[in-house]
Amino acid sequence: MLVECTFCGAPLDVSGTNAVTKCRYCGKTSHTRALRTVAPQTPPDWRPPPHWTPPPHLNPTGAQLHYHRSQAAVWIALGGAMFVFMIAGGVAFFVASAPPSRSGTAGLPVSGVSRDKILAITLRESQDQLSRLTGIKVGANHKMVVPIADSRVESATFTWDPAHPEHVQSVSLSVRSINTQRATIERRLPEVLGPRYKAPAYLWEGCSLHFTPEGAFLSLTTEVDRFIYGANPFWREQAEALWAVSKAVLFDQPLADAQFVRDYLGIGSPLQRLASLDLQADVDRSGAAVKATYPGAVPMLHINLKYKAGIDHPWFGTLTLSWANKKASLMEEASLGPPPGVQTFANQAAIVACVNGLLGNPFHASEGDHLRGGGKSYSWRPKSGGEVRINDYFVSIVARSSFTSPMPRDQFSHVVRGLDACGRTAR
Repeated sequence: MLVECTFCGAPLDVSGTNAVTKCRYCGKTSHTRALRTVAPQTPPDWRPPPHWTPPPHLNPTGAQLHYHRSQAAVWIALGGAMFVFMIAGGVAFFVASAPPSRSGTAGLPVSGVSRDKILAITLRESQDQLSRLTGIKVGANHKMVVPIADSRVESATFTWDPAHPEHVQSVSLSVRSINTQRATIERRLPEVLGPRYKAPAYLWEGCSLHFTPEGAFLSLTTEVDRFIYGANPFWREQAEALWAVSKAVLFDQPLADAQFVRDYLGIGSPLQRLASLDLQADVDRSGAAVKATYPGAVPMLHINLKYKAGIDHPWFGTLTLSWANKKASLMEEASLGPPPGVQTFANQAAIVACVNGLLGNPFHASEGDHLRGGGKSYSWRPKSGGEVRINDYFVSIVARSSFTSPMPRDQFSHVVRGLDACGRTAR
């Protein structure tokens, strides 16, 4: 099919199977799906023009661009029949055009929307608002490709969900001089996002960030609707948090509202907040109770209602709060998972020792797999009520169950604060 380059307007023949397309004239790279389709099928007799002059709004200098092949091979004939071989052994002489640099592209100046205007964007802009800010229209595919006058970032592609034109859903940023910037970007991403970032992606409930150095893109996206759990109530906040991360990494800006970013991206919030959770909030009021404690905790309604939050703690990485799916049910369990990137607790013995210090010897202990190791589990049932369970995969503070009386608030808070303190002392 034929598409139009966003940056110089040149016609390009693409297969449509590649995620990114590099313009053969200006040398800039775009997401293929973001390019305007000129013809669904390339005409059989179509040939790329050898020269292209971009329209004035894309080319204030009037510079003419030349078509560059990806690899041109020209056998040089002498006497109409004799081939000239270069290099001992008869290696053919190839004439190839070098691709233009992504910075200072083929005679076109670095131009576009100013850096300050881009940094002022919050993603809370509607399609009309962002069009007025940038002077660029939104395409029929609900995308806006914005060239940027910046030495580091070449362009930004903003995308709206068709049902939500009031807020940007995803952004893809094209990076200039990727070979120069790659090491810095790869260093900054884990600095800002923490250990949950596993190159080349950061994944959290309903949102993600991907760095693709091969295509020179940093892309962020959110899910408005999740496959199993339905609507994502925090997709807007997640998009804004990922945008703040992108600004910090690519534009070398301070991370705006760092705690907001940590809460809504699951980077990690303090474990000690759990001690203040309202244990008397029933399932219908659970959302407000959880938000007061962990604002970015993502609700997950499947069989029962759960909320998942990221935890910043040496021993733990996630917190899952559970309510039964029935009227007037109260919070049943707070489950703590291992740190990011690991499936099991490497320091189970230290966690067991901590709970022993808080509650005494366990009510039940299972040796697990004696020869292979692992599989050990422990359970404490304080006289005041409730239960604490530990196995390879989670530490569960059970506030209510059919086996014990409810755990009093002071006991719940005592266990939470004790685990928090033990882990920080062990650091």
